[in-house]
Amino acid sequence: MAFSEKDKLLAFVLLVLISLFVTIYAVFFFEPPKKQISLQEFLDAAYPAQTIALFLDARGADEEAARKIYQCGTDLAGGRFLGSKEVETYGCDDKECVYMGKEGAKKMTLEQIKSRLRNMIYIQISFGAPSTKAYENRLEIRLDSSYNQSCKIG
Repeated sequence: MAFSEKDKLLAFVLLVLISLFVTIYAVFFFEPPKKQISLQEFLDAAYPAQTIALFLDARGADEEAARKIYQCGTDLAGGRFLGSKEVETYGCDDKECVYMGKEGAKKMTLEQIKSRLRNMIYIQISFGAPSTKAYENRLEIRLDSSYNQSCKIG
């Protein structure tokens, strides 16, 4: 089966467009994996920050796990480490996302929240197999309905 010059040109243009979209995604949207660090390294990096965000991500969580996610956020906000800092709180469930901070309370999209968090030091508490991982700009706490520990740090 022979391809016409028009078919070859169309295939070439299609390949160029796909390459262009992949390049745009890689440059503007793809975030390389963050380097995992120790909890102490995260605390040392976060200590001088005047503002830290809490992202309470209860999307996909059952009622009990969602309650524990919110309780963990409350424990952290009332703890020694965050007690001297301004805390911006973001929360999402399966219905909506909200922001609570110096600007008051307002609804936001998940994309808006991610955009704001990108330039902040933050603690993300979300649904999943229980684990705690620290990265350069975020502490990630995952918990489920079986989680029964305190979330206080520092």
